[in-house]
Amino acid sequence: MLYIHCTGKLAKVAGIALEPRPGQSDLLWIDLWYANWIGFTDTENAVLFTNPGCLYTFLMPVPGGSLRFFAVIAQFRAKLHEALLSLGASKACVEHVSASHAQYVTCKTASRSVLGSMNEMAFSVDAYMNWEAADNQIPSVTDIEEKLNQIPLSAIGYNFPIERFRELITTLPQT
Repeated sequence: MLYIHCTGKLAKVAGIALEPRPGQSDLLWIDLWYANWIGFTDTENAVLFTNPGCLYTFLMPVPGGSLRFFAVIAQFRAKLHEALLSLGASKACVEHVSASHAQYVTCKTASRSVLGSMNEMAFSVDAYMNWEAADNQIPSVTDIEEKLNQIPLSAIGYNFPIERFRELITTLPQT
């Protein structure tokens, strides 16, 4: 099961109910993600997904400003699948993760540290977009995600989220 810890702002925009936080005992790190709504303008918005174990982050644009939460979750699952494969997980591992994430629960956030890191990332996304726009270039979502995941973050000992993600992939069952 996929547990998505949504901020109150995202829950309000998406019109979703949040369940109590799950117990952590039998969950794998890959099952827990935080999601936050980033509103840039009336028509440019995104949902930021971050893993609390490594702070690896995905950015899901929301075109036109109207959020279809189920579609964003499907997009997130597809990106997670691609990232796992590209960073060294076996195909069997990715299939297992995908099958276990067929269902999801939206729940309340549990870590202020993760939320603080996500707020820093949201600020970075806005800065990247404005910086590139000043040069009359629109950065791709992939470019922004790569930049976010290559910023050393204090919450993970000044490590890079992409490197921590790669390390954690090795802890997943690969067969």
